[in-house]
Amino acid sequence: MNARVAEAGADPRQPLVSIVVPTYNRAALLGETLDSLLAQEYPRVELIVVDDGSTDATAEVIARYAARAPERFRAVRQENGGQSAAVNHGFALARGEFVMMISSDDPQPPGLVAPLVAALLDAPDVVLVYPDWEMIDDEGRYLQSLETRDYDFAEMVRWHECVLGPGAMVRRSRLDEIGGWNIRLRYAPDYEWYLRAGLVGPFKRVPLPLARWRAHAGSITTGRRGEAMAREMLAVTEEFFARPDLPEEIRAVRLEAFRNAYVLGALTLSDQLEGPGARFSIVDRIQPLKTSVDLRREPSAQAPLVVLEQLHRLAADNAATIAWLHGEVAARDKTIVWLHEEVAARDRRIAAGAAAPPAVAAVAPPPVTGWRARLADWKRRCGF
Repeated sequence: MNARVAEAGADPRQPLVSIVVPTYNRAALLGETLDSLLAQEYPRVELIVVDDGSTDATAEVIARYAARAPERFRAVRQENGGQSAAVNHGFALARGEFVMMISSDDPQPPGLVAPLVAALLDAPDVVLVYPDWEMIDDEGRYLQSLETRDYDFAEMVRWHECVLGPGAMVRRSRLDEIGGWNIRLRYAPDYEWYLRAGLVGPFKRVPLPLARWRAHAGSITTGRRGEAMAREMLAVTEEFFARPDLPEEIRAVRLEAFRNAYVLGALTLSDQLEGPGARFSIVDRIQPLKTSVDLRREPSAQAPLVVLEQLHRLAADNAATIAWLHGEVAARDKTIVWLHEEVAARDRRIAAGAAAPPAVAAVAPPPVTGWRARLADWKRRCGF
């Protein structure tokens, strides 16, 4: 048994867990996170801290912990290459049977690791497991609990939503199949990695609030906004659906996935989309009411009847817009009917063995004007 990775008294038959902690200029928060990981109740843990070229006192913090727990602590420093490069460096150094990535500003409860190890041991076919989690503020105060949903790959793709939060644990043996984080991505490398992992095998939810995520102004997640992020979200979707190995049930949700990617991309352009839970909600900016397309996807302290009353008021205030949308849907339905008639006529010609389509007068499609013309390029990109 390697003395550098085994804690005194640990059962060598227990799987070793490698926890990768990428960090950049987190001197003020890193110590709290490292303390929490060294205090894990599960005994066989190695910490791999990758300093991505920090320019503050992060290196000094790492040195103190390396001296304090040399048998469980490994530290490396690299030139600044971004979060993805740091994560991949840590993955390459991991010697454990199971691997986790914990952000350097997210202190974890002492019971995080053990239930995840048990879940992976109980389900040999599962690629990774993930828990429910809690949100804390910059002072470590509890904000709210977030329940993840049971894993459904098609639903994750359809909603363009990373259902996993902090605390996921993956089998080291499957990392080579999945590959590392995409170093070209700055804003959504974790979601893109989970898309590739979903093609390798199933995930499993552990329905316990085991992990924590800190919401603060300096967080990579809460601080990322703007056109670059929106474009990256769309690029991830385009590249994923360009893969030739996608299962049919995933290809079947392509149009919905693009629609939601565009909606969420548009929302990232808002400088008001901030605060706890913001990255999990779709927000109505016409009215000062925060709602979700699917209420199950937005944690809320409001009573259901209160939310329902607010939605009724919102619908009444936007009656004209809703009526316009109904008219657009009706026009779309007429177009769909026309397309079905054209396809049926084509199928009849093919069945009759016609050498060339007969010159028959066809019903002209509804004219494309106004907003339809302006969105033509978007429709082509989405396959409409």
